[in-house]
Amino acid sequence: MRVLVAGATGAIGRPLVARLLEAGHEVLALTRDPRASVPGASTVVADVLDRDGLLRAVEGLRADALIHELTALGKAPARYADMALTNTLRTTGTRHLLEAARAVGARRFVTQSMVPGYGFLDHGARPLTEEDPFGRARGVRADPIVAARRSTERQAFGADGIDGIALRYGAFYGLSASRSFVTALRAGKLPVPRDGGRTMSWIHLADAAAATGGGAGEGQGRAGVQHRRRHPGHLGRDVR
Repeated sequence: MRVLVAGATGAIGRPLVARLLEAGHEVLALTRDPRASVPGASTVVADVLDRDGLLRAVEGLRADALIHELTALGKAPARYADMALTNTLRTTGTRHLLEAARAVGARRFVTQSMVPGYGFLDHGARPLTEEDPFGRARGVRADPIVAARRSTERQAFGADGIDGIALRYGAFYGLSASRSFVTALRAGKLPVPRDGGRTMSWIHLADAAAATGGGAGEGQGRAGVQHRRRHPGHLGRDVR
């Protein structure tokens, strides 16, 4: 299988590419940095927000699946404004990447979503499932972040002739993700749930990469929305 990975140089992109290569797949690594090196993959240089440039870059290429793991987060966001470009990558970027998927003949499109798309609020002690309302506007400053996650999902699901999958990851830890986590924790900038049975969903980057590879067709991925989380962290009790 040949997979085009957008965001191949990011925190999840690098272990994802390694996972796909280990499984015997061919990887096309989409990056806007012509100096980027992605061992084992063929590099495709384009800015996904430049529609015409992106389509020129993929002209003549073929792929079975496209994975959208693009963000603009060099470190954990500290302000709502830090998410602005990532929001655009999930709205406009998704639209352009779906066009690229059609151009290369991909029949499957996997996009990154996140559990906070259910809303930045206390959801109580009951675990959320794929059946719970997702992407609701609540009249708060986080609405654009939630709306962008809803947008990438709906675009993927509504694409004619393409199986769309959204993976609602928990918060990342492990590998490169732990560095920003520890930095935020030490600076007192990591929000944590209160005591009283509240939990937060976490996923190791290696597990996220494995799940994403399955969603692209490595395993038994299915179209639709899937939660990807491994460890419910009781941070109110365990982190001080």
